[in-house]
Amino acid sequence: MNDFTKENFLAHHGILGQKWGIRRYQPYGEGGYNPEHKGKFVGRLKAIKQRRADRRTEKNKKYYEGKTLRKGSKVYRVSETMEDPIFDNKKYLSISKADRKVWNEHFGKAYGKTGRKTYEIGYKAVKDIKIASETELGRTFVNAFLKGGNADAAKRINDDTNYAIRFLGWKPHEGEDIGAAKMASINIAAQTETGKAIVKELLGLGYEGVTDTHGRNMTEDPIIVFNPSENLRKFSAKENKFK
Repeated sequence: MNDFTKENFLAHHGILGQKWGIRRYQPYGEGGYNPEHKGKFVGRLKAIKQRRADRRTEKNKKYYEGKTLRKGSKVYRVSETMEDPIFDNKKYLSISKADRKVWNEHFGKAYGKTGRKTYEIGYKAVKDIKIASETELGRTFVNAFLKGGNADAAKRINDDTNYAIRFLGWKPHEGEDIGAAKMASINIAAQTETGKAIVKELLGLGYEGVTDTHGRNMTEDPIIVFNPSENLRKFSAKENKFK
């Protein structure tokens, strides 16, 4: 006969935060316990970091190898009006939900402070749109220097770039790589003569859009699509709720 009382009953419910089957501080893989990692295993931590780095590398390939926005793909942008008129024959667009949220919040709060509304506009690609990579964008910028073939052309491009930086009020983040692709993207945004020449060159190469290197300061996968009236069809427009 079992006779359990408060005095002789023993129970074990584990340690708060402990995972079953994992012993805290036990050496794992090629490493051991490191107090700096607060009980995590060095070997496992290295493996996790490596997997994350591999995923980032795989994800970033599209920025350097380019991509195609397939027919029917949905893209979005933030506008001050539901009509979203076309300026400079291009549109800045977001593909991912995460990027959409960043821009909606950024512009929604900024314009909301002055009582103005913003709208999220949805578009569909009416055909396959070839998007130039950062590599191709940087190469095109460098070619603009080479095609000039003289000091005057190089000075004009340099002056255009300095104007674009002032016009946009752009300042590089600490540790940010300022390469040819970034300079090209800034010129395109500011509609300088150099920017227009770069767009013309990209169109001649069969690209109808480009990775927005400048926009990657805030989001992961921003793009610019040229000739939007031919390449995009609006399918939605809703008021931005960020205040």
